[in-house]
Amino acid sequence: MTILTKSLFVRSVLINNNAGEVRALVIRDWLSGKPRDTIAHDNVVSFGAVSNIVNEWRHALDVSDGDALRELGIMFRKLGITAPQCAIGFRLANILKDLGVDEENFGNFVSQVYNQCTKPMSQT
Repeated sequence: MTILTKSLFVRSVLINNNAGEVRALVIRDWLSGKPRDTIAHDNVVSFGAVSNIVNEWRHALDVSDGDALRELGIMFRKLGITAPQCAIGFRLANILKDLGVDEENFGNFVSQVYNQCTKPMSQT
């Protein structure tokens, strides 16, 4: 048995003993937009197991909810942001709206506030 084979065997035994954890990892990877073959390889499961885990999860929610979450994950990955970063942006956008700033003027408003706050005191 080669080192790689032993490593895969040990990982497989550990994963089989932690089936719930593997399911969570598969779903997390799927939501982040990874392809099925990559998910299978990374989690040492078959392609069919990935499909079954994802399908069971999607049907437990609602297929449209699961698909929407995956689309959101793909969008985050394409934008290079995380869910917490998106949440912070959403919170800031709501704060600006509550202050009466029109969404079209967010960038301009933030720039004006920044410029006012960074001016030396003698120029105000």
